[in-house]
Amino acid sequence: MRIELPSESAIPPFVQLTAASDPDREVRLALERSLGLSEKAGRPQIPLWRQGVLYPRHGPYADLLNHHLASAGIPAYGPGTSTLDRTMAGSCLLAMLDLALGGWRRDQLFDLLGRLPTAWLGHREPASSTTFLTGTQLSRWELVAMEAGVQCGLDQWSQRLRGFANRASHRASSSLPRDQATQAAKELNAFIVRLGDALKPPARASWSDLARLSVDLLELTLDATRAHESWPMPEQDAYQQVLRALDGLRVLDRAAKAGLAETAPTLGNLRSAIGSAMARWQVHTGSFGHGVLVAPMDMALGLDLEAVFALGLSETYLSRRAGQDPMISDADRLSTAGELPVRATGQREVLAWIAGAIGAANTLSVGSWPRFELGQDVRHVRCQWVWTSSSHKSLQRSALSIGDLDRSTLARWVSTNHLPEDHWLSEAKGLQRGFEMIRCRQTSTPNRYEGFVGTLALSLLPASPTLTPTAIERYARCPMSYLLGDVLGLGKPSPPEELEAIEPTERGSLIHDILRQWVAERIGGEATATRLVEIAGELFNQYEADGAARPGLPWALEKKSILRDLKEVALRDSLSPLAVEIPFGSAYGPGALRLDLSSGESVYFRGRIDRIDRRPGSDQALVVTDYKTGRRHRPEGDTDRLARGTLLQLPIYALVAAREFGNDGALYMRYWYVTARERFFEDTDRVDEALLERLGEIVTTAVSSIRNGVFPAHPGQAVPFAGTWENCRHCPFDATCPSDRDKRWKALACSPEASGYASLAEPPGMGLPTATTPQDEPSVG
Repeated sequence: MRIELPSESAIPPFVQLTAASDPDREVRLALERSLGLSEKAGRPQIPLWRQGVLYPRHGPYADLLNHHLASAGIPAYGPGTSTLDRTMAGSCLLAMLDLALGGWRRDQLFDLLGRLPTAWLGHREPASSTTFLTGTQLSRWELVAMEAGVQCGLDQWSQRLRGFANRASHRASSSLPRDQATQAAKELNAFIVRLGDALKPPARASWSDLARLSVDLLELTLDATRAHESWPMPEQDAYQQVLRALDGLRVLDRAAKAGLAETAPTLGNLRSAIGSAMARWQVHTGSFGHGVLVAPMDMALGLDLEAVFALGLSETYLSRRAGQDPMISDADRLSTAGELPVRATGQREVLAWIAGAIGAANTLSVGSWPRFELGQDVRHVRCQWVWTSSSHKSLQRSALSIGDLDRSTLARWVSTNHLPEDHWLSEAKGLQRGFEMIRCRQTSTPNRYEGFVGTLALSLLPASPTLTPTAIERYARCPMSYLLGDVLGLGKPSPPEELEAIEPTERGSLIHDILRQWVAERIGGEATATRLVEIAGELFNQYEADGAARPGLPWALEKKSILRDLKEVALRDSLSPLAVEIPFGSAYGPGALRLDLSSGESVYFRGRIDRIDRRPGSDQALVVTDYKTGRRHRPEGDTDRLARGTLLQLPIYALVAAREFGNDGALYMRYWYVTARERFFEDTDRVDEALLERLGEIVTTAVSSIRNGVFPAHPGQAVPFAGTWENCRHCPFDATCPSDRDKRWKALACSPEASGYASLAEPPGMGLPTATTPQDEPSVG
């Protein structure tokens, strides 16, 4: 059969029809033009309340309009662009129920905490002592949870956070300072315990009990009894609507008594019931007469406005499908007396929407559609029922925000052949620094954007009375990495979901802990290789319980590998240990080591010595050992006994050992690589006057360079098979350095500012240019 459709002439044309690159740009253009109409610019003014922005329900426009209206501070009214489950109170309640039902996943918890305007730490009495969670504290909590290996489960949260707090209090197991990591782990554990109790329903709970539990959760997490009055009015109304929705659950108890209830009062059924109810409960915004009307296009019939902006006029958003089996013909659909809609019904609805939107405008009707969908491979086509009249009227564009106005003025400035850095915005908005960075990257002059910060250096030295040898080693390897990690405290931990078995750093700590306990028992008596295996098994279980290791097949294979290495270490160990894990420079051990430099100043070192032995024989030599579980990194062909500052621990440890155990015999230092991969190599060297003199030179150069603010990026030797450089392979800041970092280093290394560090970092024959003094004094800082 044939179905007659309305002709195109039945729909009046739009006064203006435009295309935008994407829906977001389309919304911004519509709001800009709306503001332009409401401003007096030599023409009649159309107030905002006489304008309307209409959109199809099947597009992203509701969220985009809600976001841009709130960001620009434009008042609006209408049926609302969100439902109750997307408000602050509704989304937080559902997120808490999802957290309990989903097994207390780490990502769900921090997603919940991130959306709370005020967060509760469990201190409710007295009312004035309520503690709020700051952004810094929340970041520390999330960092600690990831480093503790927490994934899900209340028991796992408590167990692994306690284990992490115990590890952090004894050794550096976090990127945070030791006291901050321990405190954050304890606070987070207390918070989880309290929230778990609050989300636990009573035995034989009724629907009234679950409603009361939900209300208590809202009051605790949102601090609603005191803070909700300061929320925006739509959020205040939404909070009251959520309370009414929860109160409506009480009717299910009466239905249960009458034997009519079909579902039991559980957390899962509560989430389903309250979630479906709030998803249908639309939140109205604003009031008539205050701001622009924002509404779906299917509500346009009967509106009386001066200007209308219709968005999303594409076939993708306006096409309506019957939603039925395409094999059923329209004749069969008509025979169902309206139960099955015919295909023409959706097309008539589209025509009605378009006609209603245009008809609602007395003065101006503007239509638009997007060409593409950002982030998706979708290309939009203009709806076939939309066209424009020949009487095209251009509208004066008005900036939606100060940022839009600034960008447009800067664009006009550049279009008239002016340099962007000469515009006043480049100074007022900080763009000058961007222009300066580009210029600096094009020269060989040292500058602050490449680590030469001068007097701006926030050196680690003034902030701490003592240094660690590893800090100087990190600086000697790459000053830029030291600046970003040690001075500025930047870095990103790996989420525990990415672990296959155990982190390399935790693996090294595990081997150190096993050997420490075994050697300690050897000092007090006899400890066999069998006892070493027993100790390893105990610590394997402890690391699994603390979340440092992830159970599974990779971890099982890793344990076998570690045991094989440890058994070989036990066979090769022939020295007589005197002490293990000796801290110095702290409250738990001997005092810091003082090192007098040739510059006249003194620096103090703190640390922890893995092991001190007395070598058998008549010389009674002391041997200081440091276990290594990674690869040897001494550059091939480099004869520097301290690897150009990257191996400084043992000379300093040896001086402490001589101070504590006497210096009658010879003094040796030994790096023992306790893995089969490195063939259990023992790098042993005597600590003599030449080595100590070299130690002083390196520390002097490093300390002087740090205090002078010299932090260039030093990539090291190229690693062709990996497409990177030696110092960049495992650096967390690899992405921040330019791709031509090796060329930049060679260009900067010959400058007077970097000459001191360059002489330390680069062995002879590396092909660095000869340092020359420029005519103009370089600008540093």
